[in-house]
Amino acid sequence: MSRPVVKAKGGGQEDDEGQAGAEAAAQAPAPAGTTDAAMGAAAAAVSNAPPGPPSLNWPDEPLDPEDERILRRKANPRSRVGSRYVWVHPDTRKVSLQVSSDALYHAMMRFFQQEAAKLRDILGSQPPVPSEKDIRAAIAQAMQEYDWTSWREVLRPQVQQLIQQACEGGAKDMWDVLRQENISLTWDSVATYARKFSMERAAELVGMRVNEDGAVVPAKNPKMRIDEDTRKALRKWLHDQLKAGQTWQEIANNLYTQGRQVGFPYMSDWRARRIARTEAAFSYNRGQIASLREGAIGKVEVIDGTQDEICAAVNHQIWTLEEAEANPLGHPLCSRHFIGIIE
Repeated sequence: MSRPVVKAKGGGQEDDEGQAGAEAAAQAPAPAGTTDAAMGAAAAAVSNAPPGPPSLNWPDEPLDPEDERILRRKANPRSRVGSRYVWVHPDTRKVSLQVSSDALYHAMMRFFQQEAAKLRDILGSQPPVPSEKDIRAAIAQAMQEYDWTSWREVLRPQVQQLIQQACEGGAKDMWDVLRQENISLTWDSVATYARKFSMERAAELVGMRVNEDGAVVPAKNPKMRIDEDTRKALRKWLHDQLKAGQTWQEIANNLYTQGRQVGFPYMSDWRARRIARTEAAFSYNRGQIASLREGAIGKVEVIDGTQDEICAAVNHQIWTLEEAEANPLGHPLCSRHFIGIIE
């Protein structure tokens, strides 16, 4: 049986975004105006980092010192009788994740800036709000003018391609390790897995699914929707701004500045990095699992640290590949590692 994913607020997936959207327990302050908090030490550093791609500021959740030493050794001293261990060196993993997360970050930021520019024009053209009691109606009118289909039709295919690259990166890194153990693999099946996974994952992020015919269609009960999370957050942000006495033009100016920094947190540099880091790691780990499965390795040991309750609860547990596939991360910005067990 697969282990259930513990849900919590915020992250690379937001409040109710499922799987990697489960968050660690340790709270850290998020940028002003957000309804969710960045969790854990890594999340705090990402939230407070200066603008820029993830590789410029790359804090990882700390692992236990002994686990860090194990992952950096060429041979695992905790060998079992009749078992060997295989894993990707942390430095190799970090390089691959930085490339993948930077690509996702830039795609997210370009999209956020484009959409924020559209919103700025819409908000700046709204008529004055007569009184506080008219705020809700005014917000509804303004938001009705914004077309959300670009999240599905523009962002989704861009993210799909980058998720596939991240998944293939994880698969290749584990592939190289397995080849050193004289385990032969067929790349075609791993590549097919990456293509299928990326299509499903990108669709899932915007409340879609892939049907039996391979078409992307709306999901009946989506587990996650970064577009819907943004819609909810935008409605609340606009309400707070108007209630504080801001005019529509002032809000528009705050939303998208001349420096191309988006003032609305859910379209900001902070959120782009958060999504990029999480989705890159999520996809990378799924790729590793694909290579382990192709290498006929059926179990992994979870290395996840003890910095928060979600990670500590599974640290050093032995999982089947099905369990690992269902839980590639514990929460956004998670640094979960898998060690394959050759029996």
